[in-house]
Amino acid sequence: MKENPSVIRILNILDLIAKHEEGITLGDIYRTLDISKSTAHNILQTLYKMDAVYYKDPRIKSYVIGSKMFAIGSIYTRNSNIIERSENELKHFADTYHRVVVITKKIEDKIIYVYKYQPRTATLNFQDGVGTIKPYDLKHVMSKVYRTYDVPFQSEQHPVLRSYDDESKIETLVSPLLNFEQKVVGAIATFDLLMDTEQKPEISVSFQSIARLVSKRLGYIEK
Repeated sequence: MKENPSVIRILNILDLIAKHEEGITLGDIYRTLDISKSTAHNILQTLYKMDAVYYKDPRIKSYVIGSKMFAIGSIYTRNSNIIERSENELKHFADTYHRVVVITKKIEDKIIYVYKYQPRTATLNFQDGVGTIKPYDLKHVMSKVYRTYDVPFQSEQHPVLRSYDDESKIETLVSPLLNFEQKVVGAIATFDLLMDTEQKPEISVSFQSIARLVSKRLGYIEK
């Protein structure tokens, strides 16, 4: 199927704006995306009228994502099979172990948070929220689970990957979610401050069991 260049330009503009929480100007947009000023201006004005973007700073006309896009994203959250099939278990896990949990999806060269739950009892105040975009970097544990897109997945190796950031002191556990095509369609992650605790093995096993359960609900059959 032939791609529509106009749709691609619009999505590229929205994607670029979404990466700049403090706003981005028309000039920065058309120069970054290497499109004409008039094309970028016309698209932005249409998006502005539809409330898909608005001015963060009206004086310099710096654009940020508007309420229309938030509403569309909220519909995705409500309709997502992955969220629907994992939310209850993730919330129970988070409340039990006082950890932050998220669901991520890989889109092209980016990893996007599509769900987050942070219990009141969590020690960690995790700032990243739904819509957070992370680069797809195989050196990072959040990306490593998606490597199974490119290699045959073995059910007996259903992994829980662990990492620790020396600077932030945050420990991360990540596990992939698979569907009926044996493909990785997302990943769950949980975060907490690194602490010596006898619950570590229990936490890891419990988290892995959620990933396996959700994968089965998505149609994945263990061999």
